[in-house]
Amino acid sequence: MNRSMRLLILAATLMLLIVPALSYASALEKPLLIDAGLSNAYRTDIKFDAIGNAIAVFEQKKDGVFRLYANRYISGKAWAGPEVIDSGGGNAYRGKLAVDKFGNAIVVFKQERKTGYAIFANHYVVGKGWQGAMSIDNAAGIIDGQAIAIDRNDRVAVAYEKQDGGHTGIFVSLYSGDAGWGVPSRIDSGAGNALFPQTAFDGKGNLHVVYYKEAANGFEVYAGAYDSSKSKWLDAVRIGSAPPGKTDSWKQKKSIISWDYPSEKPFISEIKANIYSGSYYYHAWSTSKVDARFRDAYTPSLVAGRNGKVTAFFINWDGSHMRAFSAGYTEDRGWGDAVLIDNGPSNVEHIRAAANSRGDMAIVFTQLNDISLRIYAKTYSEDSGWSPARIIDAGDEEAYNPSIALKEDGTIVAVWCQWVRFSEELKAKNKYMRPYDNFAVVKSFVNIYRPGKGWGIANKLEDNDNETCGVRIASAPDGNAIAIYEEEGEYPEANGFVNRIFAVSVSVTGLDKH
Repeated sequence: MNRSMRLLILAATLMLLIVPALSYASALEKPLLIDAGLSNAYRTDIKFDAIGNAIAVFEQKKDGVFRLYANRYISGKAWAGPEVIDSGGGNAYRGKLAVDKFGNAIVVFKQERKTGYAIFANHYVVGKGWQGAMSIDNAAGIIDGQAIAIDRNDRVAVAYEKQDGGHTGIFVSLYSGDAGWGVPSRIDSGAGNALFPQTAFDGKGNLHVVYYKEAANGFEVYAGAYDSSKSKWLDAVRIGSAPPGKTDSWKQKKSIISWDYPSEKPFISEIKANIYSGSYYYHAWSTSKVDARFRDAYTPSLVAGRNGKVTAFFINWDGSHMRAFSAGYTEDRGWGDAVLIDNGPSNVEHIRAAANSRGDMAIVFTQLNDISLRIYAKTYSEDSGWSPARIIDAGDEEAYNPSIALKEDGTIVAVWCQWVRFSEELKAKNKYMRPYDNFAVVKSFVNIYRPGKGWGIANKLEDNDNETCGVRIASAPDGNAIAIYEEEGEYPEANGFVNRIFAVSVSVTGLDKH
């Protein structure tokens, strides 16, 4: 998109405040910039420790190369400031974060090498700071999709995709303070690509990894487990099956995606052909955001509850649509059957889950409703089971990429991105912008669920004229939460538009509109 067209879009966004308002709540503090300056920054993650401190990570361009940054929030004070935490050299991408109960943290990311990418990790030790990036997998190549989990004994697991023998496999490396990082093990088997790993430790210290595996008629979902008492990997179990049918029929399900630049393509062509089968499209404006939304749409969610119980949430083809499923694991019964958990027979993407120590769970997902993608939420308690799915978003426009946090008292904070459209009256006044028929921008929203009251109303996280997305949420023990998001704004000193990272404190008691 050229500069002149961006300026036209920005001019139109100045009129957003004239449109009947989607509210910006006064309970939200003023958003703060937490990045490293006037250069493009993308893809965030954030986690809290047990005493209310938080760490956010993001990638940002510096001297022509994307570096990985971390910024620490000190409870009751402020953000400490961004620090580069990668290994140096080439581009660093997709930082994923895990924090233990003491505030120590590990960030895993991929970084460019001469022959491809390698997986690295950096440790933050309370009182000592970042310890320096260490390589987990020295054999650089085609690598992506890293995920990280930490258990109550401070053991860590990193799972990622890596090309191996002509196919993409799932590799896992385990870490302990005594032994350091172990040699990565491939945990899937057989021909076909394996993709989108997600990891979690259960209450007994066993590691679970859920991932997709390419099959003749699409993708199946598998769960692998590492038995910590026996120090061995158990055989993977299939928990989500591709429906029977002809391979040709499956492969005719094509993605409908509008790219800004002809050179932009999904990270793996088989996924575009086989799994992204929705009847909607997404107009992306940078390679980073294309890949982030695309990958986030299908990575499973995995949460661990009490007594070794684990629940997986994933998207799978049912023969007609991409649907949302869940499957549960207990130590005595293993994995149960996958069951549908969405709002009905229409396409789903982006399912995210959270759990607390009481056994409560909550999910948010994006599902096609008539003609647009909407944000749905469901809650679970051991006493009453699952609630019906409910729309929690800000209106009829496309919404996507939700994130969710669930507190010990059952309070839920959900955030997402959603288009905000101009009125017909404003369209008529701005005919010079007619090439952009939708007359809309993407904004970031929040909604809060309170036990006994239910969901409130959607509130914008910020109140300005810029486009925002890439929003993530994490909750603090003191009752509040922090959302971080990307915002594209025009900066005269940068001579144009720059994508920056903002953080905003969300008071779960203040957003009390029902």
